[in-house]
Amino acid sequence: MPLHIEGFTFWGASLLFLLAVGFLGILVSIAIPTQLQATEILMVVATPSFILSGFTWPLSQMPAWVVAFAKCIPLTHYLQIFRTLVIEHGKAEMVTSSIWGLTIIAVVTFVLSVILLQWKINKTKKLKAVEG
Repeated sequence: MPLHIEGFTFWGASLLFLLAVGFLGILVSIAIPTQLQATEILMVVATPSFILSGFTWPLSQMPAWVVAFAKCIPLTHYLQIFRTLVIEHGKAEMVTSSIWGLTIIAVVTFVLSVILLQWKINKTKKLKAVEG
């Protein structure tokens, strides 16, 4: 099936989506002590994200507080980009708010990951200094 889309916008948004989801996974992995628990939490987050993102039920039919929560999920923004560019054959200008949403999520999760990792490293160094 040929894709008739604006290539740079779609592929750039796809890369941005992968970064946002990846940094979210990294943040949870740093915050949670074991790999198994981090995986379980991410699965608990991933499952309702399909419903809350507008994938299975339109956001326009959801209460405002659910929509506000859905905007914190990378999939919500990516689905809007996908629908607009691929299904509706829209232009790049029509998805700028969704691209900004993905960018904000990616940057915030990246910064929080770096801060949390640095905090854990410093905590470990202090514990080793007290023990040694």
